[in-house]
Amino acid sequence: MSNEAGKKIKLSRIGNSLRQQKYLQLMVLPGLIWLIVFCYIPMVGLFAAFFDYNPFLGILKSPFVGFAHFKELFHDELFWNSVRNMFGLSLTKTVFAIIMPILFALMLNEIKNMTLKKIVQTASYLPHFISWVVVAGLFIMWLNTDGIVNHVLMSLGFTNEPQAHLNSPGGFWIWMAIIDTWKETGWWAIIYLAAIAAIPVEQYESAVVDGASRIRRMISITIPSIKSTIMMVVILSIGSMIYGGLSGSNLQQSLLFGNSLNYDNSMILETYIVNMGLSQGRFSYAIAAGLILSLLSFVLFSGANAVSRKLTNTSLY
Repeated sequence: MSNEAGKKIKLSRIGNSLRQQKYLQLMVLPGLIWLIVFCYIPMVGLFAAFFDYNPFLGILKSPFVGFAHFKELFHDELFWNSVRNMFGLSLTKTVFAIIMPILFALMLNEIKNMTLKKIVQTASYLPHFISWVVVAGLFIMWLNTDGIVNHVLMSLGFTNEPQAHLNSPGGFWIWMAIIDTWKETGWWAIIYLAAIAAIPVEQYESAVVDGASRIRRMISITIPSIKSTIMMVVILSIGSMIYGGLSGSNLQQSLLFGNSLNYDNSMILETYIVNMGLSQGRFSYAIAAGLILSLLSFVLFSGANAVSRKLTNTSLY
C-alpha cells in the first residue's frame, strides 16, 4: 500500500506541476511535435538498410538482405575516400570553430567604447544570417582567377599569376574552414560573451590593483572562468564534427563549392549518401551509409563527453 500511495503522490505532484506550467507546456508543444514527426518517426525507416527497399512494395515486403549493404560499403573505395574527406574537412573546420570564437569574444570584451562594441558585434553576427547559396556565390566570385583576392595577392607580390583557389584539391579544406569561420565566428562568440559577462567585476578590479596586464587578466581570470562553457562547446563541436561542427555546413559547402577539379577532396560522406540515394535510387544502400554516419556522430559525442567529464569534471550528461 505504501508503494501505491507513493506512486499516487508522485503522479499528483507531476499533474500539479503540469497544471501550473500549462502555458509554458503549450509553448513547448509545437517543438515537441516537430521533434516526434521529423526526428523520431523517420527512425522507422532505418530498417530499410537491411532490405533491398522497393518504394512500391514497402520495407517489410522488400527482399531481406541483412548486412549486404554494409559489406558492400566497406569494400567501396569511393566510400572510404568520402570518409577521409569528411574527417579531414571536419577536423580542419572544428579547430577554427573552437578557437576563433573564443579569441574574438576575448578581444571584443576588451573594447571599452560601447558604441564601437555594438557596431562590431552587429557586423560580426550578420554573416550568420546570409544563405549559404549567397555566400557561395560571393566567394566563388572573389576567389576566381579575376576576383579581388587574386588582384590583392598579385599587387602585393605574393603571386605572379592568378590562381583558381577553389579548384585546387589541396586547398579546399582550408578555404572551407576560412569561409565557415567568416560566417559563424561572430554568432558563436555570443555564448562566450554571455559567459564573460557573468564574471564578477571585482575579480578584474583586484587584478588591476595587483598590476596585472590585460593579457594576464585574460589568462588568469577570463579563460578559467569560462572553462565550463568552452568545454560544453567543444563537446557539441566534436559531436557534430562529421556534419561540419556547430554550423553543420559540410553538405552545403560540398554541394556548392565542389566541382570536378576539387572532387578528390570535396566529396564527403553526406554527398556520397545524396548521390547514392537520389541520383542512383539506391535507397537502402544510402540509408546504410547514413546509419554509419549517425553511429560515428554518436561515438564522437559520447567519447568527447566522457573525456571532458574525466579531465575537467564538465559534461552534458
